[in-house]
Amino acid sequence: KAQLIKLVGIINALDGSKYKPSTWSALQSELEKANKVIADENAMESEVKDSYNKLIKEQVLRVKNLFF
Repeated sequence: KAQLIKLVGIINALDGSKYKPSTWSALQSELEKANKVIADENAMESEVKDSYNKLIKEQVLRVKNLFF
């Protein structure tokens, strides 16, 4: 969970006004899910990994849409 918590912290520090609303919204949706996984003391390792991977994917797409 430590890596997921770190990634959530990085994303929380971003300024959403600098990004397209559609990509920011998708990232925020995954961020909410990740926070639920972090809060779940019984979260399985597969849930943590899945949440981490989805956040990474959304972050990459957000950055890609920022420049293209």
